[in-house]
Amino acid sequence: MGHTRNGCGCGETPKHAALINRIASEYRQVPTVELDQNIGWLEHKISDCMRKIDLIRIEKGNRQRAKAWRDNYNAIVQQFCDPETLHYSIETRAGIVKQRLGCSDERALQIAKSVSIWVARKLRENRNKEIVFFRGAGMSVAKIAKMKNLSRQQVHNILRANKPKMIK
Repeated sequence: MGHTRNGCGCGETPKHAALINRIASEYRQVPTVELDQNIGWLEHKISDCMRKIDLIRIEKGNRQRAKAWRDNYNAIVQQFCDPETLHYSIETRAGIVKQRLGCSDERALQIAKSVSIWVARKLRENRNKEIVFFRGAGMSVAKIAKMKNLSRQQVHNILRANKPKMIK
C-alpha cells in the first residue's frame, strides 16, 4: 500500500480516481451502477481508515499506560535512592523497602535491586565528574588513577567520554 496524491492516505486509490472525482461533482450524469460501485469503494476506504485509527489509538493508550507505570515505579525507587546506603546489602535494602511499603518479598527485592543500580550509577557519575574536575585542575592522570583506584586507561576513557561536545 502506498500513499498517492488522490487518496485519503489510507491506501491505494483506484485506477479510476478521476472518475470518482467527476462523479462527486457531476453525479447526475453518472449511471447508478457506477454510483453504487464508488459508494462501496469509498465506504470501504472509510472503514479501513477508521480501523487504522482505532489501532493507532490502542497503541497510543498502551504506550501511555507503560509510561505511567514506569514513572510510578521510578517515583517509588527514588524514595529509597540514597548514596549513603550503598554499603547496604540487597537483603537489608529489601527489608527496608518491605517495611516502608508493606509489599511482598519479591516486589521489595525488585525495588531494592533497582535502587542499588541507581545509587551505583549516581556514584559513578559523581566519580567521573571529580575525575574531570581534577584533570581540569592540572592533576596528572597517573595521580588521579591512583587516588580513585583505577587504571590510567580507565581514567583516559572517562575523560574521553566526558569531553565537552562542540555544537554544530
